[in-house]
Amino acid sequence: MPRPKITWDEQRAVLDRVRAQMARLGISKGGFAAKMGVERTTVWKWENSKTRFSMETIQEMERQLNLPANELLKLTSLIPASTERFMIGDNAVEVAISNAEDLTPEGVRVLLSMYRQLQVKGG
Repeated sequence: MPRPKITWDEQRAVLDRVRAQMARLGISKGGFAAKMGVERTTVWKWENSKTRFSMETIQEMERQLNLPANELLKLTSLIPASTERFMIGDNAVEVAISNAEDLTPEGVRVLLSMYRQLQVKGG
């Protein structure tokens, strides 16, 4: 099954937030590219709608720019707005469960509950 892609508008929204955080932290585009482990041309391609970035790339942006988990992801359709209430710290398990296409809302609630119980028990 192909991974969902963000829209160009969502990508622009993420990049606007990234640029604001870069400015706040005093990070240049070259510095950002280095933190991300990509070439400056890759950042240029993101900015000029030549390539879309993945959910993993967005999560790495959050880490490298010291943003809270899912700060950028929630600007996209990769995390439904209803998923935010299920987020626990930096874990992305909730995202995977909530994005499972074959689960009903009740199935999502049950799996999240089971996951939380495992976390409490140290499992």
